[in-house]
Amino acid sequence: MNEFKFNGVGQGLFYSGTLFNGGFNFVFDCGTANKKSYLDEPINSYIQKISHGKEKPHIDFVIISHLHKDHFSGLPELAKNAVIDRLYLPYLGGNRDFIRFALAYAIFYDSDRNNARNFNENILLFNYMLKLYGLEDDLPDEERLDVPIPQRIIYGNRNINKRTDLEIGENEVICYNNLWRFELYFRSFNLQVIDDLLSRIYNLVGSFESAKLIDFICKSYNADAIKSIAKEYEAVFGKANHHKLTGGVNISSIVMVHYPLYYGAYALIRGGNVDNSDFKSDCVVTVLTGDGQDFDRYPCLIESVKEKDILFFQVPHHGAYDNWISVKKADFLKCKIEYFVLSFGLGNPYGHPHVNTVESLTNSKKCLYLITQLGSLAYSIDG
Repeated sequence: MNEFKFNGVGQGLFYSGTLFNGGFNFVFDCGTANKKSYLDEPINSYIQKISHGKEKPHIDFVIISHLHKDHFSGLPELAKNAVIDRLYLPYLGGNRDFIRFALAYAIFYDSDRNNARNFNENILLFNYMLKLYGLEDDLPDEERLDVPIPQRIIYGNRNINKRTDLEIGENEVICYNNLWRFELYFRSFNLQVIDDLLSRIYNLVGSFESAKLIDFICKSYNADAIKSIAKEYEAVFGKANHHKLTGGVNISSIVMVHYPLYYGAYALIRGGNVDNSDFKSDCVVTVLTGDGQDFDRYPCLIESVKEKDILFFQVPHHGAYDNWISVKKADFLKCKIEYFVLSFGLGNPYGHPHVNTVESLTNSKKCLYLITQLGSLAYSIDG
C-alpha cells in the first residue's frame, strides 16, 4: 500500500508519504505558523505509522520547499523522532552532483538567455566554480561537462542508497526507485544569486551537501540552526515577496511531482471536505508547489505535466492571488486536474486564501479540498 497525506496543520504545509507499507518514506514541507500542537500531533502520527516497532524509523528524504517558518518549523521535531537520510533545500542538499548541477544550470542557462558568454568561456567559468567550492576532486574526466546547452546536463544514476538513484538534468532532479518517480523542479536564477547562496551556506555550515546539512540542522534538534539558514536565504532572495532582485524567499520554492511508474495504478481518496468516500481515480500524479510563483520560469515542469492527468494540484502559497495568477499564466489549467488542494489556517492574518483565488477555483468547476487545522486529506495509490 502507498499512502499519502496533506496534514491539517493550520497556516502551513506538511505533506507526508509512505510507499510499500513503510519501506520508503518521504516528507514535503513540515511547518506551521500556528500553534506547535497543530504540527506535533500529525508528526507523531506519521512517525508511528512508519516505525513498525523501530525506535527511530528512516525517512528516505525530506524536502523543504523554501525557507519560511510555516514550511520548516517542524523539521527539528521530525529529526528528533526519525533518521533523515537526505535533506533537500532550494539549490542545496543531495550529493556533490546536486551542487554541480545548480552551478552548471546557473552558468549555462543565464549565459544562453542573455548571450553573455560563449561556450568555452562557460566551461572555464564552470570549472573555476568547481575548484572554488572544492567540487572537482571526485569528478572523473569522462564525466566532466562537455556537452553544449540546451542538451541535458546529466550526471546520472548515482547510488544514493540501496533503493534510490539520482539523476540531474536542466532544472530538475529526479529521484526514483523501480516503481515510483519523484521529480524536483527549480526556478532559474543567474549565477550571481546561486553563487551568493552557496557562499553563505558554506561559510555557515562548512558544506552544502545533504549529510552536512542534516548534521547542522537535525542532529542538534535545535530550531535556531534551521533559522540561521533561513536568514541566509532571506539575505539572498529577500524576506519580502517582492524583493527588487529576486522576488523574495517564496520564489525559490522547489516544486515536486510524484507518480508511479507501473500501469494500472488507481487512487483511493479518504477525508477532506468533498463527499467522495472511497472515490477511485486512474489519475495518479500529484503536484506540490510550496509557495512557488513565476511558473513560466519552470519550463521543464510544464513540459513534464502537460501530457499527464493530475490527481492533486496543491494551490501555491495558501491561495495568495499573485501565485494563483502565475499558475493560470503557465497554462496549468489546460491540464486535466481532478482536484485542487488549498492548505491554510483558519483566521490567519494574511488574508489567505484570497477571495479572487477561491472565486477562480470555483469557476474552474474543479473540485477543491480545503486543508485547515480542522482536517486533513489522506489518499492511497495502488495497482
